[in-house]
Amino acid sequence: MSPSWLIVCSTQDVAHRPAVHLRSYAVPFCASLKVLVVLILTRRSLANSILGAKHNTLRTAPHMFLYVGAGTDIRRALRISNNKDMILIDCQPFSEYGKLEGFSRPRFVPMVERLLLKHGFTKESSREWIHESSTGQTLTYYMNTAIPEDLEILDLAAVDTLFVAGYWPPVALMDALPAHPIHFWGAYGTTYENDTEEGETIISALHTCPAVRARFADFAYLDRNGPTRTFAHWDDFYTAWRAAETAHWAVYEDAAATQSDIT
Repeated sequence: MSPSWLIVCSTQDVAHRPAVHLRSYAVPFCASLKVLVVLILTRRSLANSILGAKHNTLRTAPHMFLYVGAGTDIRRALRISNNKDMILIDCQPFSEYGKLEGFSRPRFVPMVERLLLKHGFTKESSREWIHESSTGQTLTYYMNTAIPEDLEILDLAAVDTLFVAGYWPPVALMDALPAHPIHFWGAYGTTYENDTEEGETIISALHTCPAVRARFADFAYLDRNGPTRTFAHWDDFYTAWRAAETAHWAVYEDAAATQSDIT
């Protein structure tokens, strides 16, 4: 087995919450007004503490965005992750096709490094790259890692979002994901047809297996130009994807027909 490349990128985001001090203001002409001020400030302090605790709970909750077959698609991953911590996985540079030899991509690592630097991250060491910005986001990139062969080296316990674009992960990946429902993301430029020739993939299982569909809380689609759309059911996601792709390619067909008429 080829060695696994682990790139860990971390961004620091120190949340500053102003301390709330209880102040009592002496009111010489009315002792009852002093009591009223104290009560108001105490209530405000308690409310701020509760809101602050809720804010910290939301920030520290385990949310992780997973993208298998990410390649050099750093920009789209950052767009969809919405500042969640990310795990990116790819079998490159060893091979473009899993463990199959003869398809190495020696320029893959420097390409990824340049893209991460471009998006505000900095290199920590030759083995692990810590990338810092103001978003508080951590990005871990497993390279030379194939699914399902290398599932045992991955810690996916905090994953709550799966992005499937370009590459269809095998359905065996679902066994390594948390048991609670997770969010599915798809995007333009990828087919989500039921292609059984691709083997037992998550996409083919979504078409045929209710148990796999039940593993997802919802299904979101990233269109080329418009806003993202979220659907409760896979069938609705699939219908929206087909409509978007049909409309996109119809524009090119119309343009080609017009050019043919001109020439």
